[in-house]
Amino acid sequence: MTRLSSLLFLGLVVSPVASADWFYTAAKIQCDKSTEAITITNVSAYNKEGIKTPDEKRGIFVTLRTAWPKKVPYKEYRCKTKSTEFVVRIAPVFANNEVQDTLEVAVIRNGEMILKYTELDSDEFGMRPNSYVISITVKSTGSPIVERSCRDKVHLGAQTCRT
Repeated sequence: MTRLSSLLFLGLVVSPVASADWFYTAAKIQCDKSTEAITITNVSAYNKEGIKTPDEKRGIFVTLRTAWPKKVPYKEYRCKTKSTEFVVRIAPVFANNEVQDTLEVAVIRNGEMILKYTELDSDEFGMRPNSYVISITVKSTGSPIVERSCRDKVHLGAQTCRT
């Protein structure tokens, strides 16, 4: 290898442009007793912005593999308002590699399953329309409101989602 090619190779290895992005999946659950609603927000992000410490008492759940005991299929977050009891079940969906791990959520309202398990990110490439859940809001009455897009549009500024 010539000296010039060695320098070019070394520049590619240490260059920040050449480093890969790492996506961290996380969800935040908020109970609003004044509006009788619960909101699940997808707070996933790339790189340092995505690194979150789980704080389940405050409603922050992550796909960190060490945070999920093997015998626990899901964790629950409970919220009781004046007229409604909400239970959010949150479970990891582990893929072949950690980059593709995600979370899925289900919501029970007053003992009735109102939202079946829904993956927060169901497209490993991040481009399929409606494959990325931005937020889910469940009020004391009515159907859940699920806001969707694609990961590339939300996090990378893509103009459109693609199939």
